[in-house]
Amino acid sequence: MNKNLQAKTEGKCRVKFVVTTPHSVRRLYLCGDTKNLGNWEPIKAAEMRKKEDHFELYKLFKVGEVVNFKVLEKMTWDRVELGYWCEDIKNHTITAEKALVVKIEVPNFKYES
Repeated sequence: MNKNLQAKTEGKCRVKFVVTTPHSVRRLYLCGDTKNLGNWEPIKAAEMRKKEDHFELYKLFKVGEVVNFKVLEKMTWDRVELGYWCEDIKNHTITAEKALVVKIEVPNFKYES
């Protein structure tokens, strides 16, 4: 392994995020309290990759780091995820660990005019 790459990834782990939604959306983003998720600034949110029936994103975090985030349908809080009854929901919170796969279902999104 390249020594520079090894130094950059030492003490870190890769987390896989998998998001599904029943809505026909072209893009999804994760916005959270870490630099690589935009530091709660939607314009800096991390774009997920569209797969056949879900969206995926891989990110590196320090092992043991606690990460809070939300799913956005666009890079604005006007399109944040909502619960089954269109209610506001709490932030998702994870603790980064090796081989962690985070699966989230987003039933609704906020649509402000």
